[in-house]
Amino acid sequence: MKINTFLTIVFIVVFAACTAFSIAIFSRRGSIATIYEDGKALEKIDLAKVTKSYYLNLPHNKILVEPGQISVTDADCPDKLCIKQGKRGQGMPIVCLPNKVYIVFSET
Repeated sequence: MKINTFLTIVFIVVFAACTAFSIAIFSRRGSIATIYEDGKALEKIDLAKVTKSYYLNLPHNKILVEPGQISVTDADCPDKLCIKQGKRGQGMPIVCLPNKVYIVFSET
């Protein structure tokens, strides 16, 4: 077997393994969003079970809960970074440091 053929087969096998691993990691079903304010858990929401969009109004933040995702749509903090973090359904938390509000994701 030529070296080029061998390297091609190795590349295909590695590529297939990486693709399968990525699909397994990023296709998780369901995500739990826990909303904290000043270190206290206010609400735990299973985003996979949300069928209709609704808002949660906190003293300093307005949170939009949608099927499969959540976002901060309004905040009275000066930088509005929590709004700029956009919609999320898993992964990195959404944080509003000035208002001590954060949303953490965990898998079901």
